[in-house]
Amino acid sequence: MSVVDQAFYLDESTRQMADEKIGIELNQSQTIEGFTMSVKRAYADKKQIVIGYTISGPQERNFSAFLASGVFNEAPDPTRDILPALTDSHGSRLSIIGVAAAFDTDAQGGEYGQALRYASPAIAEGTKEIELHFEVGKIVAYEQVREGEPKVVTITGPFEFSFVLPVEQCCLTPQSK
Repeated sequence: MSVVDQAFYLDESTRQMADEKIGIELNQSQTIEGFTMSVKRAYADKKQIVIGYTISGPQERNFSAFLASGVFNEAPDPTRDILPALTDSHGSRLSIIGVAAAFDTDAQGGEYGQALRYASPAIAEGTKEIELHFEVGKIVAYEQVREGEPKVVTITGPFEFSFVLPVEQCCLTPQSK
């Protein structure tokens, strides 16, 4: 099971995405300073939008964790979300309603996967697709240099992805474990 599917599986609201491979495969990647962020799969319905992505570091280095932060701002604004930003075609920022994450330490350089659930904007009945922009301002990576002493590495983006998703007329059904 991929690290993104592991993250989908951790949240009962997105478990169906892992089990049934629901959503659109996007596989859009961007690399900055040897760190790669990839938006793997996404899904939209009238209640929620789900983005599944991975982060990995240079293969010759050993990472114990990655954190993706929202829009990078030189003068931090405490009202900004600290998680990645998702905006619609009107520039409206969507609210996060769920987060699930998984980390694969067996992958070279480590691989982090996250599933983010956002509240859908008001979608008119019969809307077939929605245009979205996903942005991560920076990634904070924790590199294992010596036993028990992680080195904090900050990769300043932005990592940006734009895509169009079909809007499913029915919704994901939360499943129990």
